[in-house]
Amino acid sequence: MNEKYAFIIGKGDLPYRLIEVALNNKLNFVIAGIKSYSPRLLVNKYDHFWFNMGCLNDLLNNLSSRGIKKVVLVGSINRPSLLSLKVDDLGKEFVKKFFSQIGGDDSLLKIVYNFFIEQGIECVPIQSIDPSILAQEKLYTNVVPKEENIEDIIKGFNTAKELSKLDIGQSIIFQQNIVISVEAVENTKAMILRSKKLIKKHNPKAILVKTSKINQNMFLDVPTIGDKTILQAKKVNLAGIVIEAGKTIILNQEKTVALANKYNIFLIALKHNNLDMIKNLL
Repeated sequence: MNEKYAFIIGKGDLPYRLIEVALNNKLNFVIAGIKSYSPRLLVNKYDHFWFNMGCLNDLLNNLSSRGIKKVVLVGSINRPSLLSLKVDDLGKEFVKKFFSQIGGDDSLLKIVYNFFIEQGIECVPIQSIDPSILAQEKLYTNVVPKEENIEDIIKGFNTAKELSKLDIGQSIIFQQNIVISVEAVENTKAMILRSKKLIKKHNPKAILVKTSKINQNMFLDVPTIGDKTILQAKKVNLAGIVIEAGKTIILNQEKTVALANKYNIFLIALKHNNLDMIKNLL
């Protein structure tokens, strides 16, 4: 039996990639569109239903009527304003639970994850459907980090992993043993552009480091970069981008790598327990 999935989609390129892979693999799926958040043209193109973010009974009833026991959450969804959020009885209980366990974005995502599990619904990470989407441990570009970048790469990676314990972001800008900026409630793009005035103009150039959080739930929130990240890195004159192998999605990989090569920006994926691999590239 070909089990049916519900793809609960937000904004960005990732939902398009997931749907393309699902179609190629002949998966049985329906699109669950979040009113005022999901791209309307994409949702309406396929078998779908719409629901308000705070109307969880509506969501569950739609899943139940279609016999769906598996969901994939994909794409970016901004945290809603509670004043504007339309909620049903189940939605009110969810909001109450959130305020009793208030924390960072990761806390909210865990509550979402637990909500589905409590309803007997399996949470399927996108990489289970498309394993090739995760970065491999390697240097992706023809551009090789310079020797002057190596210490920043290693220390920046370790620093990002330590900061992740505080649930304050997945990305940092690092230069000459200094954290220039940390991703907060904004996205990676905003953090990169915000750092422009703080980056020192002389060598070694600054780097972007993006890692998973400690004990990150890979169903809900997988670190992601893509061709747009390269364009943002170019604007602030970064030397390169360091990501975590096996735990980071590279969108539009061919285009992303080509742009990085074009703008002389290195892109490397490392594992937390094998940072010495970078030294073997020199």
